[in-house]
Amino acid sequence: MPSFQVLINGVRLSSAAVDGDGVLSAIVNWVTANPKVPRAEKLNVHLGGITGGKYTVWVEQDLAIGDEVIIRIVEGDHSDTPTHIVVDNEERIREGKRRYYEQLKKEFGESEDA
Repeated sequence: MPSFQVLINGVRLSSAAVDGDGVLSAIVNWVTANPKVPRAEKLNVHLGGITGGKYTVWVEQDLAIGDEVIIRIVEGDHSDTPTHIVVDNEERIREGKRRYYEQLKKEFGESEDA
């Protein structure tokens, strides 16, 4: 199975793999919500995965212009210790659905013909 290694400016941050069925992602993001608001802009790298009802994060690192990011794909199942793990449960899933429902109500209103 493949594992991912993330290096920033030549420094290895972490290695990750998922066991069995799942998803492993290495992503470089640039997000801006409102360029007029300080700190609304975010540039980062993320290394995470989902398997067996667990969401695992190995790297969540801010970046700067000029940083070099290397995502190396290697064979093997080696994973470093993750920075955090979130386990889904019924209450957490219900809370997420409720937040999404409230967001949709704001967007479309409460009438059925909206």
